[in-house]
Amino acid sequence: MRKFLVACSLLAIIATSSNAQSILAGGGLVYGTWTEQAGINIRGDFRLYEVWCIIPGINFYFAEKYDNYKFVYRDYFIDGHYLFGLNDQVNVYPLAGINISTFAIKDEILGDDSDAEVGLNIGGGIEYFFTEKVAGFFEIKYTIAKTDQAIFGLGAVYKIK
Repeated sequence: MRKFLVACSLLAIIATSSNAQSILAGGGLVYGTWTEQAGINIRGDFRLYEVWCIIPGINFYFAEKYDNYKFVYRDYFIDGHYLFGLNDQVNVYPLAGINISTFAIKDEILGDDSDAEVGLNIGGGIEYFFTEKVAGFFEIKYTIAKTDQAIFGLGAVYKIK
């Protein structure tokens, strides 16, 4: 599964970076309502034709620890954004994408178990460019899967290209 995810991510990066008008990278904090946990987001941002964005990323949620086991949850996603510029600094966007959620239980007594599922993301957000190269973002998306959850994200990206 990991090899598949890495291959898909690399393919998306290679396919979009050659045509991207600009490339941003960054991350931030997330909170998932199903996991009821905060986490860290790492993302790329490939701008195509000034209004389209392809956003591959990973959400690492902080593990829940109990007496003899811990629960680990991650989201791997590729979202598409369509930017509506309100002015030179502010964009709002709807988003849609695909999500692969992985979760694992690491139990000292019963052993380890893990699973993964594919879902769809829908939502929207806003970004604000503090400078020509640095932008902050806030977004809300809903993952439609067995583990339906709303995900709230707040972070920043830096313009590389």
